[in-house]
Amino acid sequence: MEIVIALAAANGLLLFLLWRCHKSRKLMVHEVATLTEKYKKVENTWSSDKQRWSALHEEQLTNLHDLDSRLQAANAQLKAVEPFLAITDAQQEARQLLERANVAAREAEAQGKLHADQLIQRASQHLSQANSLAAQKIESATASAAKIEDDARQRAAEALALLGRESELRSQIEAFENRINGYDDSYLHPASLLLEGLADHYGHEEAAQALKSARLHTKNMLKGGRAADCDYVETNRKVTAIRFVIMAFNGEVDSILSLVKTDNAGTLRQKIKDSFALVNQHGAAFRNARITSQYLDARLAELDAAARFQQLLKAEQEQQRAIREKMREEAKAQREFEAAQKEAAREEDRARKAYEDAKRKVDAASVEERAALEAKMQALEQALLQAQAKGQRALSMAQKTRSGHCYIISNVGSFGEDVLKIGLTRRLDPQDRINELGDASVPFPFDVHALIYSDDAPKLERTLHETFNEHRLNLINPRKEFFRVSLRSVREKIEHAGHQAEFTLTAAAQEWRESEAIRRGSEEARKAALRSVLAQEEGLDDELSDTISTEKVNPCS
Repeated sequence: MEIVIALAAANGLLLFLLWRCHKSRKLMVHEVATLTEKYKKVENTWSSDKQRWSALHEEQLTNLHDLDSRLQAANAQLKAVEPFLAITDAQQEARQLLERANVAAREAEAQGKLHADQLIQRASQHLSQANSLAAQKIESATASAAKIEDDARQRAAEALALLGRESELRSQIEAFENRINGYDDSYLHPASLLLEGLADHYGHEEAAQALKSARLHTKNMLKGGRAADCDYVETNRKVTAIRFVIMAFNGEVDSILSLVKTDNAGTLRQKIKDSFALVNQHGAAFRNARITSQYLDARLAELDAAARFQQLLKAEQEQQRAIREKMREEAKAQREFEAAQKEAAREEDRARKAYEDAKRKVDAASVEERAALEAKMQALEQALLQAQAKGQRALSMAQKTRSGHCYIISNVGSFGEDVLKIGLTRRLDPQDRINELGDASVPFPFDVHALIYSDDAPKLERTLHETFNEHRLNLINPRKEFFRVSLRSVREKIEHAGHQAEFTLTAAAQEWRESEAIRRGSEEARKAALRSVLAQEEGLDDELSDTISTEKVNPCS
């Protein structure tokens, strides 16, 4: 409840600060707009006075031009009558008129300039006052905004501190929940992600060296005093508190690291983080005795190095196991080739002897017996050719170390529809390998959809796997060669690649279909079927016991 109240108070404080900042900004904007409006009014007044002065000046100039025009007209009239009338007074009057007009024009011009200067002076005074007032308002608003901003920054820093405290509290709550409820699958991460970005030659030996380096870095942080910190001033108390949190944290982390496997690195990472949160929570009672985040990162790096070592070691072991399995399969195929060659040689020898015996009989037989013996000779000759062909085929398979069959099989009862296994075998009879795959490890036998012979079977298998790689079921182990893809798509790809093969598009799945039919039937039929299966199982056990007893009686047989 205290945590909720603290979070609500922090959020309320942050909202209040944001409201204050918004309100202050609105006031500043309003004051600046008011000053701008006053400045525009002064500027408009000055512009209006300037226009009136210009109009007055234009009017005086117009009057002056008018007087000048009238003077010129009077002079013209005077010149017109001057030959006839020698009136000196008229010329003198004209000169007086011209002089008065000039004086009036000069007075009007001076008066206009004076009025214009007065207007400009008043406009300048208004403008200066407006600028001074605007500068004072802007300075005051800037100081107020700076104060509000500083206050907001301080309050925001406090709010951020509260948010950081909230993050710590959430981590502690999550740690408590994980300790109580356990760790679910959300913390699991694919082990293959640990190997991303590593060089091709990077193996478990390099990973072991990296793990040693990570552990050495952890020890150096402990020796350098960078693993933990505390707010105690007194040295003894500070050292004791730091030692307490380090022992608690390292004890839990060492126990967690002892559980490292290839598939639990994500869960263990969260456990270490939870230990970090809880140890720091307990250390708060000792003047905030705490593990540093740098030391947490060092222990997490140690976890990653250990998980990477386990993953590389497992990958190399899987690779060695695959090589040994391939060698066993190759040896078994080689033994089959050799046995087939020997059997073909024996068949050929028997057929040849029988043919030669029949030939001798033909030479000594009568006419009636010869026809039957010749037919028998033809059959023996055909058997001899078949034995020779069988021996030649076995020899050819043994000599071609990459020849074999790629098989496409399904197991509807075990894996469902449209799930295919695509693999290869070099067995002389590919069905032997398919029967081995359908042993007791799966509830139903496999159905064969296609067998494709190739002189380079590994290359063909690799091509098919690359073609349907997006449809893999197991994205971790490449040796699990199962793909969720329709059989028609596989047939189209194979035919497009130019390989010839006969496809069976429908899976027989006989045992599965019969089992489902029994389940859908009556209860009596289901119980009868179960009794029959149990009886067959008992019969197999008895047969096995008899075989073991016979081997004990005749150990050399």
